[in-house]
Amino acid sequence: MARSCGLSLVLIVSISLGCERLEPDADDGSAPAAAPGQFARASLETLAPLWPNTPTHLAVARRSGVVFFSQPTRDGRDVVMQYGSRGFSETTALTAANVAAAMARPEQRGNFVALAGGGDGCIYFLFKGLGGKEPVFAFGQYNPESARIRLLADATSLMRDTGLGPAIDLATLTLAATDSYVYLLLSVLDEPVLLRLEPARLTAEGFTQLLPPFAKARSGEEVLRLGASGTRLTGGLGDSLLFMDPHAAGLFEIAPDGKAHELGTLIALPDRLSHAIALSGDRVALCASVGEEIRGSVESRLDAAKVQTSYPAILIFQKSGPILDIPRERLNARPGQPVYALRLVTAHRESETTFIAYDAGSGELMRVRLLP
Repeated sequence: MARSCGLSLVLIVSISLGCERLEPDADDGSAPAAAPGQFARASLETLAPLWPNTPTHLAVARRSGVVFFSQPTRDGRDVVMQYGSRGFSETTALTAANVAAAMARPEQRGNFVALAGGGDGCIYFLFKGLGGKEPVFAFGQYNPESARIRLLADATSLMRDTGLGPAIDLATLTLAATDSYVYLLLSVLDEPVLLRLEPARLTAEGFTQLLPPFAKARSGEEVLRLGASGTRLTGGLGDSLLFMDPHAAGLFEIAPDGKAHELGTLIALPDRLSHAIALSGDRVALCASVGEEIRGSVESRLDAAKVQTSYPAILIFQKSGPILDIPRERLNARPGQPVYALRLVTAHRESETTFIAYDAGSGELMRVRLLP
């Protein structure tokens, strides 16, 4: 299949994680007993096979639970796919061609560079045009029920609101959504610009101005390095954000006013970590793959994370309590799945016990289900 065909011809398979086949309901007596409400193992189900080792953008619609995903095509003819209750992946109306039409630039080609599921049930996207001498961007809203695409900002308004000017073409772009807000994070040479949109305040038509929500995100005296290379920002529960920084070796929760608190240290964990996944009000999960050991660089954070496990693993941070781990041996996989090679790099919450993840090693889009 040619790469330029996008994702519209993707087939469906099924998967679960693990070195050996472990039936979800079986109890061989070797699994550690889980305390009530805790998790001891996990299983995975494949939703769609994608290209491995490729930037993959995910969003879960907060009202319907439908999963939206995309990978960039070389010719800029991207198609955002969806996986819902019908049990197979389908194309959506959110395509590069339709975004170009909404921009009144029908010949424009480009890639989706970020997706996020807003609290209003819409999918928010960032689109970056290919070719040309001037930057081409579109920040927009896609309504899955009506298939309507609305542009909220273009390159001119984004260059104005960010203050980056033409340097926006060099920016690393991130979208993160909470119940009430959608955040746009742009970073050029590790210098971040964070802007925020409140969908409930949108006017009926036209572009909207994006404003900075706070000057700096701080955890005590520590200023968080939003947008730095290797860091990951994602939506948490309610209106909180989750921020993972392997360089500062910390996992943080950020309130809408920028006040943050540390959820745990990352020291001595492998540096291949996924987005943080909010499971419940006091639990956050990370997928950890085999990698280099994270070392401390902040004086106030020098103690190693107290966890001993076999990687790849799922780590569950608790606001009050130790880090829980689901080691490689307790990841239930389809026969032949090389669990030792799993690299779950992109992940988003689906429910208190499930999340959607992309395995860069196999290229499979998976539903991870946490089990007692």
